Amino acid sequence: MTERRELEEQLTFQALHDPLTGLANRTLFTDRTAHALETVQIGGQCTVLLIDLDDFKPVNDTLGHAAGDEMLRIVADRLRDVTREGDTVARLGGDEFAVLLEEAGTGSTDAALAAQRVLYAINQPAQVGEQLVDISASIGMASSTGGDDVDALLRTADTAMYAAKDAGKGRLSDARQTEA
Repeated sequence: MTERRELEEQLTFQALHDPLTGLANRTLFTDRTAHALETVQIGGQCTVLLIDLDDFKPVNDTLGHAAGDEMLRIVADRLRDVTREGDTVARLGGDEFAVLLEEAGTGSTDAALAAQRVLYAINQPAQVGEQLVDISASIGMASSTGGDDVDALLRTADTAMYAAKDAGKGRLSDARQTEA
């Protein structure tokens, strides 16, 4: 019975996590975000950071896919290192990551500080194989105090992320600032 339970747990883990990085996948991230939106308390909030690595394709093209995979694992480790235990860190696909910050304080200050930590951690050079590679990311940040659905929150974060790219890459854009 124990062996069967372990196999079921292993299969569940594989279904909900990215095989390359071990991070949550899109399915698990969406589920946790939906739950967070349902349970947001008055005065609290949840925030989504949508992260896209800048100029990732040239890494695969010039250094090879193994180097690209190594870079994705490095970014995943950096995200784990700078987020809280209760935050959900996910690889949504390709070079796109996301972080769910639940109950990020009573305002946007805690979420903004967390987003700045994430940006700083990612935007550091890394040893990939034999080469030192510059890494940068554009991050879109969207917060909700309830009433949003997952798709709307992700679309808002996506719009903010593209605003960060348009502003010069390697930046953070808060959806509230792009709406103003």
